[in-house]
Amino acid sequence: MTSDSRHVEGGVGLATIELVFPAHTRHSSAVRTVAAALCADAGFTVDEIDDVKLGISEVVSSLATDASVTRIRIVFEVEPKLVNVVICDPDHAKRVQFDELAATILRSVVDEFVATEHDVTLTKHAREIAPSEPGA
Repeated sequence: MTSDSRHVEGGVGLATIELVFPAHTRHSSAVRTVAAALCADAGFTVDEIDDVKLGISEVVSSLATDASVTRIRIVFEVEPKLVNVVICDPDHAKRVQFDELAATILRSVVDEFVATEHDVTLTKHAREIAPSEPGA
């Protein structure tokens, strides 16, 4: 795992966290745990965190079930109220293809998902007020 934290204008932090792990679904729980922690730090509610975890699970499952994929790389770009998750096969053995059900799930849980030839990017904004924030 690698991490890079930088400060952006106004003193608000931007964190980039990278994970590379063997392409097997048994590692999904560890990835979801990292995602939950990062999203919680960014001000997401429990429901929003669950959405991000479900989106990640869909993409990881799609990659991990293909025998030609040996590793999966995930990069989290985290800002207050925003997370971008870039998921790929770093060896480019497979382009992620989604059936209609998977695409529908992704559309319902993240604000945007973009699948290119080499990766999938999931974007989620925190919209609700987290319970620890004033006014909740």
